[in-house]
Amino acid sequence: MILRGKGLVIFGGILGIFSVLSFYISPSLGAWWQVTFEFYSWKSSYYINAFGYDDRERLALGTLALAGGVLFLIGALTAIAVIVKESKGMAFLGSIMMLIGIVLFLYALYTFEDFNRLMGVLSFLSGDDYNPFFGRFNTGNVTLTWSLGLGFFMGAIAAIIVIIGSITMD
Repeated sequence: MILRGKGLVIFGGILGIFSVLSFYISPSLGAWWQVTFEFYSWKSSYYINAFGYDDRERLALGTLALAGGVLFLIGALTAIAVIVKESKGMAFLGSIMMLIGIVLFLYALYTFEDFNRLMGVLSFLSGDDYNPFFGRFNTGNVTLTWSLGLGFFMGAIAAIIVIIGSITMD
């Protein structure tokens, strides 16, 4: 059976909640952004969740990312509420809230002051331009790799599924 309409909205809402909560199961699974530092055989990773908190429970990206994560989660819960109130408008509102939450998270990451300073140093050292969403810096035995995480992509896919489901609802 292929999910359509209401089923897609509910599935997207559940996936959206999982994209947020999976960070608490495994930070590498639910991270919305991650960076890995490698030096010879030593490796350390740093993860940030949908609310802008890192894996050490510190608010790393500020209140804008926190607001984005909360808005995303409320949007996902709104999408699931379609079980009770079968409303196309409510499903669409949930998807819009999820998308706005994603945009707020990306903006908070883009304006993350500490990382922007690091990008400036890396650009100075290598002569290359870097962005906060994806990148890799390598000098011999030192490698720094950063990217949006699996949790982020689960959340983005969830928002798209909710949009499609809200459009195809009866």
